[in-house]
Amino acid sequence: MKGKARKPSLMTALAGKKKPLLKAALPSLTSGGTATKKKAALRAHADGYDLTVKALTTLKDNAHYLEWFGAHSTKRFTKVKANYTAVQTRMETIRFTYNLTGHGCGAGVFAYTYKGTSTIWFCSQFWAAPPKGTDSKAGTVVHEHTHSDASTDDIQYGQAGARNLAASDPNDAIRNADNHEYFAGG
Repeated sequence: MKGKARKPSLMTALAGKKKPLLKAALPSLTSGGTATKKKAALRAHADGYDLTVKALTTLKDNAHYLEWFGAHSTKRFTKVKANYTAVQTRMETIRFTYNLTGHGCGAGVFAYTYKGTSTIWFCSQFWAAPPKGTDSKAGTVVHEHTHSDASTDDIQYGQAGARNLAASDPNDAIRNADNHEYFAGG
């Protein structure tokens, strides 16, 4: 007797398909610092990446966007999305180094970097910051990555300054690193 063609079971059908790869930040490197500081820097890198991904998934014309980037325009919205996308892409494709030596740090500084580079220096305020939340280690990572990956500037610092910038000059707000940090939740 010739057998009927049987439909493959769900398990058989699924076994032949590849699962989509979940994106993640490449592991970062550290230079200098204690074991405790290295661990905190690596955690901040992962948490900063998570904030960036969340910012991209929640980015829409709403009150939260208005608070940090000002009145909506398609051109500005597209720029903000491109900035976060650049951060996410570079964190997924380039291995960043966090320099923990404090070299080059001034008093009261969280961190610094240079546009287009893959090294970020953490300073005294970074180590005093909480891991997550406002003005946190994770937020600092977002802030510095927008400089490095999306060429943002430091036009205004702090939540009050960033909010005022969004209200008074949305074109500058979309170029300001703190606005990106605070929108993302850091």
